[in-house]
Amino acid sequence: MAIAIFDISGTLHEDRLGAPMYDEFHDLFNYLKQNNISIALATNLSRSGLDHFIQNNRINNMIDEHICMSEAAPKPSTEMLEEILLRTGESAENALMIGDSEGDIAMAQALKVKACAVCWDTNWSSNVLSMNPQYKVEKVADLWQVFQKVFQTK
Repeated sequence: MAIAIFDISGTLHEDRLGAPMYDEFHDLFNYLKQNNISIALATNLSRSGLDHFIQNNRINNMIDEHICMSEAAPKPSTEMLEEILLRTGESAENALMIGDSEGDIAMAQALKVKACAVCWDTNWSSNVLSMNPQYKVEKVADLWQVFQKVFQTK
């Protein structure tokens, strides 16, 4: 098995309160599920913010696991990612963290999880780029290719 772990703010939606999830992610989530890849969310949002995001975007049935800063130390601590891997039984080598911040990348790298830095909500931060994530994408559509490489899907 494998797992894709997503940050929320700035990654799955525009970084503003109440913003809907980018439309393209519904198709991406379906693709991952069809390829037996688990989907998790790891966010520095509160539990109410995370629940609101999941409910408003109707993705309850797509998400296998989720965690927030109400339940674990905020990123860049590795606590969220460690807990996701523990709860799902996935290994770090079969995981991919997708996020837009230094905290997302640092958390992944500390646990030897592959990292994909995304940049569609803001400009690339030189700090994020200097962390040398394995993958960098500027459009949601570019994630298809990353998933094919990492998870060896078609």
